[in-house]
Amino acid sequence: MPVLKQARNEIARQVMPLLLFGVALIGSNRNFTFIDDEVWILDSAAQPVRTTLALFRSGVGQHEHPPLYDILLHFWLRWTGGSFEYLRLPSILLFLAGLFLLARAAHRLGGPSSAIAVVWLGALWPFGFHYGRLAAWYSFSFFLVAGLTLAYLRYVEDQSFGRWAVFFVSGVALLWTN
Repeated sequence: MPVLKQARNEIARQVMPLLLFGVALIGSNRNFTFIDDEVWILDSAAQPVRTTLALFRSGVGQHEHPPLYDILLHFWLRWTGGSFEYLRLPSILLFLAGLFLLARAAHRLGGPSSAIAVVWLGALWPFGFHYGRLAAWYSFSFFLVAGLTLAYLRYVEDQSFGRWAVFFVSGVALLWTN
C-alpha cells in the first residue's frame, strides 16, 4: 500500500528553518554596518522615480543596471518613512522567499529531501547570511532567479499559457533588475 504524502508537513519542514533564519537575520541586523553599495543604492532610491527612469532612458543608469529594484526600494522607503529598522527588511524577505522557491524547484527535481537540503544549505550559507540582508538588488535578483527556475520547471511539466506567462514575466523582471 503506497504511503500518503504529507504536503503540509513537508512545507512546514521547509518554512521553519527559514523562519528561524529570518529571525536571526533581523535580530543581528544592527550588528552589521552599511556598506558603500547599500548607501549608494538607498541614496539613489530616495530620488523621484522620474529621475531614475530618465537616467536609465538616457543610457547612463544610476548603478549600471536596470532600475526595477531601485523603483521598488523607492516606494518601500516612502511607505516606511525611511525608518532605519526597516531598510533591510525587503532584502531579507526576498532572500528567504528565494530560498523557499529554490527549495520548491529542488523538490520537483529530487523530492522532499532535496528541498530540505536546499533550505538548510541556504540558511547555513555564510554568503547568504551576509549578502541576504543587504539593502541592494542581490536578494531581489536571487528571488527572481529562483522564481524563474521554478516557473521553468512548472512550464516543462505542463506547457499551458498561464505557466508560460509566469515564466515570461519572471524573465522580464529579471532583465529589468540586473
